[in-house]
Amino acid sequence: MRAIVTGGSGFIGSFLCKKLSELGMDVYNYDIKEPVLTSYSNFVFGSILDRNRLFDVFNEVLPHYVFHLAAKADVFGKVIDDYSVNVDGTLNVIDACKSCGSVKHFLFTSTQLVNKPGVMNTTGEIYAPLDELYSRSKVNAEILIKNEVDEFSWTIFRPTNIWGPYHPRFPSQIWRYISKGWYIHPNAEIIRSYGYVENIVFQMASAIQVEPALVNHKIFYVGDNPIDSAQWVDAFSHALCGKPVRKFPLTILKFISQVGEQLKRLGIPCPIYMDRYRSMTSDYIVPMEPTFSVLGQGPYNLQQGVDRTVFFVKNGELDE
Repeated sequence: MRAIVTGGSGFIGSFLCKKLSELGMDVYNYDIKEPVLTSYSNFVFGSILDRNRLFDVFNEVLPHYVFHLAAKADVFGKVIDDYSVNVDGTLNVIDACKSCGSVKHFLFTSTQLVNKPGVMNTTGEIYAPLDELYSRSKVNAEILIKNEVDEFSWTIFRPTNIWGPYHPRFPSQIWRYISKGWYIHPNAEIIRSYGYVENIVFQMASAIQVEPALVNHKIFYVGDNPIDSAQWVDAFSHALCGKPVRKFPLTILKFISQVGEQLKRLGIPCPIYMDRYRSMTSDYIVPMEPTFSVLGQGPYNLQQGVDRTVFFVKNGELDE
């Protein structure tokens, strides 16, 4: 069986190519950058905005499964057109699937941010995106899929807060701050939905192994069981520096954030400001039981994921 993974050189895409290859599939990674994990896919250079290139590749490969991950995933865009790749590119991939006539199942990677914290919905009938252009572009892409795909099955994945080896930001940000003892955490229970990357690609790959009726026209959050965020940061802190992170009362953290907000307005960088404070102190729980019942929970527990990630942070390679 053949699969095309758009964006297969990215963080999640790299592990997905690895997982699909281990299942015995012939995997083609369609991306504008070369992969870090090179031995698990056939790399095909191309942009999803290049319709001619996209159609040529799809009609040559004749994929049975298409995992569409390619996207602009940052939050720095100024206008919605900055995220046209997320909508126009998705339409191009859908059209390429239709043109080749071989596709059985189209699987799209969205984001949990299509619904802000406190809104838990897996039907796609209600959207309450965070006030970010990126979030809204993913809402538009989900709606596009539901309106445009009827020749073959479709499934939408909404990743939670995904972490693991090769994460594009965490090694130079939160894990670095933790390892140096700079990170501080609220002294309060904040429940979050996290997902270790090798667990979520297990779930994504499971969608093409279960009974099709269980996943067709369905939306699944992918990740692990929601936990107290202190449990996650402490696990990394013990692994990186042998002790838990420092925890501050909310009143002190809020005061520090207010000072940081003033410094930010003066152009002075500060790691904690009011938006960051609100993010640190807000629960973000998504419904995982439908995912676990159909796609499973993945093979790694929290400590195993942390150990594999810290090995990568320290050695620059996976612990095989």
